[in-house]
Amino acid sequence: ADLREPTLVSASADRTVRVWDAARQRKLVTLRGHEGAVACAQFAPDAAQVASVGADGTLRWWDWRAARETAKHRVHGAIPLSCAFSSQNAALLATANSDGTVRLFDVRQRLPAGALRGHNAPVTCARFSRSLPGARLASACQDGSVKVWDVRAGATLAVLNAHSGPVWHCLEEGDTVWSCGQDCKALGWRLEVQ
Repeated sequence: ADLREPTLVSASADRTVRVWDAARQRKLVTLRGHEGAVACAQFAPDAAQVASVGADGTLRWWDWRAARETAKHRVHGAIPLSCAFSSQNAALLATANSDGTVRLFDVRQRLPAGALRGHNAPVTCARFSRSLPGARLASACQDGSVKVWDVRAGATLAVLNAHSGPVWHCLEEGDTVWSCGQDCKALGWRLEVQ
């Protein structure tokens, strides 16, 4: 498939990852290997690989064009709930985990590269900054908070507490962090961090 066309990757409760040609509304390939429901699947920025995480406690790397798994990493002591590549050079991948951590992986070596610790409940989403790729990350938590991290230092830059229940998604766009939660609110905060 030509990835200049709209292409989509999906995660499924049936333990599969699927790659789709969105323009033609057809499935291109089904990737099998997870032993439980797949929670999240993402294309790398170069679209050559896909990462997926699932209820089997694994992060899996795929060459989707060859329809094969190229690496697997067990996330010990946690279930990964979502994953995200850093933009542009895609040097890092983050997983949001049930143990309250955000774990970082070196994309080229496909090895652990650190962890961000500080949430007190499962982390539901982790997204790298679009304006500072690989340097800053926002994470959403079931305790109602969103944290902004300095990835290189492993330090919390800001804690945003405005949701009355779990936060399901977050995104940093420029100097604003956006979040949406179970409380049916979509909120935006202007960041004052450098």
